[in-house]
Amino acid sequence: MRLNCAKLAEHMMKTPPCKKILIVEDEVIVSRDIRLQLEMLGYDVIGETRYGEEAVDLTLRLDPDLVLMDIQLGGEMNGIQAGRQIIEETDKPIVFLTAFASGDLFEQAKAISPAGYILKPFEERELRIILEMAVYKQKVEHELRLKSNALSAAANAVVITDKTGLIEWANRSFTLNSGYSAEEAFGKRPGELLKSGKHPPEFYQEMWETITRGEVWDGEITNKRKDGTLYQERMTITPIFAASGAITHYIAIKQDITQEKALETMYLRAQRLESIGTLAGGIAHDLNNILAPILMSGDLLLNETLTPDQRKMVELIHESAKRGADVVRQVLAFARGEDGNRTEIQLRHLIVERCNVSRQTFPKNIQVEEQVPRDLWPVQADPTQIHQVLMNLMINARDAMPKGGTLTVTACNRIIDKENRYLSNELKPGPCVELTISDTGTGIPPDIIERIFDPFFTTKAPGKGSGLGLSSAMGILRGHKGALRVNSTPGEGSTFKLFLPADARKNQSPVQPELPHLPAGNQEPVLVVDDEDSIRWMIRNTLQSLGYRVELARNGQEALEKIQDRKTDPYRLLLLDLMMPVMNGPELVSRLKPDFPELPVLIMSGMLPENGLEQYPGLSHLPFLQKPFSIETLANLVAEQLKSGPVPPPKG
Repeated sequence: MRLNCAKLAEHMMKTPPCKKILIVEDEVIVSRDIRLQLEMLGYDVIGETRYGEEAVDLTLRLDPDLVLMDIQLGGEMNGIQAGRQIIEETDKPIVFLTAFASGDLFEQAKAISPAGYILKPFEERELRIILEMAVYKQKVEHELRLKSNALSAAANAVVITDKTGLIEWANRSFTLNSGYSAEEAFGKRPGELLKSGKHPPEFYQEMWETITRGEVWDGEITNKRKDGTLYQERMTITPIFAASGAITHYIAIKQDITQEKALETMYLRAQRLESIGTLAGGIAHDLNNILAPILMSGDLLLNETLTPDQRKMVELIHESAKRGADVVRQVLAFARGEDGNRTEIQLRHLIVERCNVSRQTFPKNIQVEEQVPRDLWPVQADPTQIHQVLMNLMINARDAMPKGGTLTVTACNRIIDKENRYLSNELKPGPCVELTISDTGTGIPPDIIERIFDPFFTTKAPGKGSGLGLSSAMGILRGHKGALRVNSTPGEGSTFKLFLPADARKNQSPVQPELPHLPAGNQEPVLVVDDEDSIRWMIRNTLQSLGYRVELARNGQEALEKIQDRKTDPYRLLLLDLMMPVMNGPELVSRLKPDFPELPVLIMSGMLPENGLEQYPGLSHLPFLQKPFSIETLANLVAEQLKSGPVPPPKG
């Protein structure tokens, strides 16, 4: 170890002599003479002994600052043996005394790394210099060990290179993060081991130019582990300078931020989903307003006398409008993160619908086939979530067939019993529906098939997949007390099997629904307020056909004027859209409350806010009609509101 002489001299001038010294000397006269010299120099001799065993015991009990020990001692333990034990147990500095300077003796003593040597006889000045040098050396070595241990134990990876960039030292965190041992890393440049290929050459050139100018480089970098996996680090590289100002080394402190980046990505995706939810709400409102008159027109036409072909055409239009309304509700529920209601559903209808959509939207070189029996058992499920599972799995199958192929969807009834051991741990014994989605695509490699259900795991290029499709499908099926299995052969394709508990007792024979009996009006005056011309016109025609007198208003202000100007035969019911220009529904209700507190109000809208009508003061108790709605729903709600009898005249 090289000591700075200037620093040592400064230390000896400013630092008082070490106070506590233990003398270990087998000759009593020599020991007393050394004690007198030490006390004259200001040292505190806390003990003397002739034996190595006692020297170890006194060191442990008295805690000296330094042990001055003769190599030749009485007893079974010599000075070298005693010194080794003292250093191992206490790390106290040992200075050896000896009258013999043989090479063999020094080699034996050197093996335990003593703090110094003194040859007898010695002068007072020589004694003090050697003692102070031993203490100073011990202090410096202790500080270096402390710093080295701190760097080695640091949670962040630390790498020290020479001025050419060759690694001279790396701590344990570096070896854990990178997968390379210290021996594999020493003598190599970090780029030789860790370069990921995710950064252009200019990135590394700018980094090197910055640190060679003597500046600190700080930034984020994607590196590659020994096993080939990528990880992200936040790294700071700082030059180390000699007294002359020349750069001698570089030290890099590297924090693994892979998990932090994954959480950041999740947060950004959540923000995008929130934005999509807001956008979906606006689209849902507009689409529901478009679908409302179509649905009501279909209801009206189905009550007319039609030819078989005309009736089939109207039924097709009517069913398509209902499906469109269902899709809007599904999109809105998914965007809001709602679980939806679980009802008894027939999977056959969802499968056929999804396959029809896939035929229209998938590339023409992909053939979509389905085999679904008509007697498929019903299941208790959330149709929105099951639709999401089907969509995710069929899109994955499409992406697995870039050159085309066949996508097959089949379903069958099954009984789960003890013989189905690979399913009995997840499914209760009893009836279930088995749904199989198979493709003839590229297949899934065996080394990753166990990870495909992990959140955010994807083999698709960045921006092509979130890695959430299969994990969400697994979560949905487990939430329905179902199961999901996969089997795949690389180069031949993949098969996903879905299992959902079913009710085998239900009779699934289709029953032709009877036309509902609609309650009729008795020429009660009704005011319809909506900013959509087609909806106002359609509701008016519908209610008029049911026996009501109907007037229309385009916004709240126009409706307010009509209500206030109507001196006789007041309106019996107000059908009011929630969101309109000029004056919206909540504002109109507030304006009417003082003078017309008894006027029944039926709120309608293409989109109900997430908190319902609770967020609108004075509206939470009012009935709500979700657009689009059927004539049956409209007729029943209007009749229900008119049961209370005539509306009293306005106050005042």
